[in-house]
Amino acid sequence: MFYTPDDIAGGKPADVMAFASRNGKWEGALTRVRKNGEKFTARVVVTLRRDLAGHHIGFLLSDKCARSGCYRGRRGIYELLVIDDALRGLIHTNASEAQLLETGRAAGMRTMREDTERWLRSGITSLEEVIRVGAE
Repeated sequence: MFYTPDDIAGGKPADVMAFASRNGKWEGALTRVRKNGEKFTARVVVTLRRDLAGHHIGFLLSDKCARSGCYRGRRGIYELLVIDDALRGLIHTNASEAQLLETGRAAGMRTMREDTERWLRSGITSLEEVIRVGAE
């Protein structure tokens, strides 16, 4: 099923096509339903298509999950602290963990919690999936 009944009732198909018409494409996550009734999140791109004269002729739907039924695998959640000269200097002077964290964050470090929140906001995963996998 391309759109769930809730999406249809909420006007999601029209919203997606209107956005793609205005901006050239819409990209995001949509809930899909398999033949067995199981719901899953699909990453989708809807692109506006035009003929050679520039007239709108339709939309192209691309499944960014390669028709795998999104999301069957695991997505990494990372906390990466890149050691630059400033951090190297702090390490050599036995700086506190708080000082290292503050300097790393100022340089763009993202914590594991923030990385998890990024995946949740994007719709790539759900809180239930994070909790389930985190408990393993």
